[in-house]
Amino acid sequence: VVQRFQELFSQTKYKEAAELAAESPQGILRTPETVAKFQVGYTPDYLFLLQTILRSDPQVNPGNAPLVVGQLLDDECPEDFIKGLILSVRSLLPVEPLVAECEKRYEPVTLAHTIFGTSSDPPRVMDYINRLDNFDGPAVGEVAVEAQLYEEAFAIFKKFNLNVQAVNVLLDNIQSVERAVEFAFRVEEDAVWSQVAKAQLRAGLVSDAIESFIRADDETQFLDVIRAAEDANVYHDLVKYLLMVRQKIKEPKVDGELIFAYAKIDRLGEIEEFILMPNVANLQNVGDRLFDDALYEAAKIIFAFISNWAKLACTLVKLKQFQGAVDDLEEVSEYYQNRGCFNELISLMESGLGLERAHMGIFTELGVLYARYRPEKLMEHIKLFSTRLNIPKLIRVCDEQQHWKELTYLYIQYDEFDNAATTIMNHSPDAWDHMQFKDVVVKVANVELYYKAVHFYLQEHPDLINDVLHVLALRVDHTRVVDIMRKAGHLHLVKPYMVAVQSNNVAAVNEALNEIYVEEEDYDRLRESVDLHDNFDQIGLAQRVKLS
Repeated sequence: VVQRFQELFSQTKYKEAAELAAESPQGILRTPETVAKFQVGYTPDYLFLLQTILRSDPQVNPGNAPLVVGQLLDDECPEDFIKGLILSVRSLLPVEPLVAECEKRYEPVTLAHTIFGTSSDPPRVMDYINRLDNFDGPAVGEVAVEAQLYEEAFAIFKKFNLNVQAVNVLLDNIQSVERAVEFAFRVEEDAVWSQVAKAQLRAGLVSDAIESFIRADDETQFLDVIRAAEDANVYHDLVKYLLMVRQKIKEPKVDGELIFAYAKIDRLGEIEEFILMPNVANLQNVGDRLFDDALYEAAKIIFAFISNWAKLACTLVKLKQFQGAVDDLEEVSEYYQNRGCFNELISLMESGLGLERAHMGIFTELGVLYARYRPEKLMEHIKLFSTRLNIPKLIRVCDEQQHWKELTYLYIQYDEFDNAATTIMNHSPDAWDHMQFKDVVVKVANVELYYKAVHFYLQEHPDLINDVLHVLALRVDHTRVVDIMRKAGHLHLVKPYMVAVQSNNVAAVNEALNEIYVEEEDYDRLRESVDLHDNFDQIGLAQRVKLS
């Protein structure tokens, strides 16, 4: 019996060993020394029960004991109470059902503490892990980590498909990035690749980290990746990573760094294509950074695209492209103006107009100078060179200098018809031209400007109001126009307009004309109007005719 017990115990068949000991005669295996063999730093409840069974005598019917004990365990009844119950039933209590009940509930805890107790025997621990399934993998894995059994912890996490915890053991405890990469290739999970990428980045393996971040489809660490890639000068890899990141987030930092990375690897064509596509890069800041890093060709592309002519001029000078540089145009202009040398400056700019492929900046700057110092030349200049001007810049200057006629012309050239019409009406003494206004008002987008134009002509040019209403006839609400004129007391003034649009059979127009015909006693026209246009207040008209 003793030999068989030792064989079972050495084979880790603790359940069979416990049953053999419980069934043996008193004094052979039923001893405190036998019980102590099962206690490895911690005695699970089922061993306490076994210990009690070995020392007990029957007093009551034992048939319900496993059921009672199981229920007590489910209710988390104190150990001492359960022991007392078992002492009361003594040796008639069947050992096997009770042990099975306790083992089923306490196997996870037993395994965890068995790992503690057998840490000096790694093969034995690994055997437990491979053989047993009914235990709490995350909890036991954490116990193994705390016990510094890292390979065993890795095996547990891997067995339960806890791949992130498994790779973290490889990275944080075993400290093997190489094994972590191999594991990531096996499981192919984004979260695992992300952990590997972060570890590679911390280890200075920047190119490998970028590849792993791309595999993980992880954009969250883009700031750290950008810093590391710039420090390691791996801009080719950074480009690939940023292209992935910008598919997931819109961030000025990402787009700006992508342009800078393109510049660092001399892919200027990609920069030109990129800035033409929708992006959120702060191009001014990017251009300044490229200039400061002496990446002048890339800076030239950016400054030309955003029309920063001053910085473009400086960049071209750095590139020794003097013809295009326009000799640092804005700086020269400010230098002359600050010293009152306006005539000399204008002469210098005028001489630049004749240069081959003269830059837009010269034409624009000369327009600014004319607006400030030679307004009599401004209109001729903008008419001659409207396609070679930076119109928004010149619009601002004309507005500041109150050159309303020139401002109107620039708005028209820039297709800002609402602003053009508003400027004409607000500054009519300088800006109004009837033919020009008729061309502009039919192109405005804001319909309220139509009725503002009616009021404007009624107040300032009543003799031309029918002409302007004629061009607006297809755009205005005729009822609203009639109401405006009726309230102003000038219905007779727009009689030609109303006659022209009466074919639309609008009640307000019909009634207004009928009213005029009655007042003028023009009954032939009244009869014609009534016969051809029936949309009017017939009773009201009859009463009016009767009274007249």
